[in-house]
Amino acid sequence: MKNYLVIGKIAGVHGVRGEVKIAPLTDDVRRFSSLKECFIMDDKEKVLSTMKVTHAHVDSTRVLLHFEG
Repeated sequence: MKNYLVIGKIAGVHGVRGEVKIAPLTDDVRRFSSLKECFIMDDKEKVLSTMKVTHAHVDSTRVLLHFEG
């Protein structure tokens, strides 16, 4: 079994360009700035897909991610 570090949860969509809002579950939101890919998991920690991150916007109140495709 693989162990994954959960750093956020998808909280909703943002705009019409495919960005998603992330509720950070980490003490250092700067982790998202260097994120190149992530695993999308369900509530039972089953990996549903692997997504390439094309852009991450991090500020003091939110994290927005844009995925490839």
